[in-house]
Amino acid sequence: MSPRITIVDDDAHTLFFVRRIINEAMPEAEMVCFNSPRQAFEYICKIGSDLLITDHGMGEMSGTELIAQLRAKGMSLPVIMISSDTSTQAEALAAGACEFLSKGELNKLPGLISSRLAQSQPVSQADSRNITQLFKAASAG
Repeated sequence: MSPRITIVDDDAHTLFFVRRIINEAMPEAEMVCFNSPRQAFEYICKIGSDLLITDHGMGEMSGTELIAQLRAKGMSLPVIMISSDTSTQAEALAAGACEFLSKGELNKLPGLISSRLAQSQPVSQADSRNITQLFKAASAG
């Protein structure tokens, strides 16, 4: 199944470059872009997303506010915060971002996305049974 990635930035150029970088590295990914964090929030709540990439400063709502609202709704999707202001890194991580990237490091996005998506994949029923059997065997022995 193709990963669904939501991208939010109020700067059209950044949206274009982020989408292009991801499309080149992960052509199978389904990407939805927003210039409004409120619209992105509504979309994620209604449709869902496997990963969110958000800017920090966006006027009507910051990226950290977006993350906080998603976490308050119980949504645990991985979030990568991007910003040209690296002083916002601690705030982003405290709000629930998994990763923080300076906009000058966007070339690192594909690796971070792949890593985060791999970590957040649900365990299949077959894997779950195998894990259960391993635990039973370990505690019996």
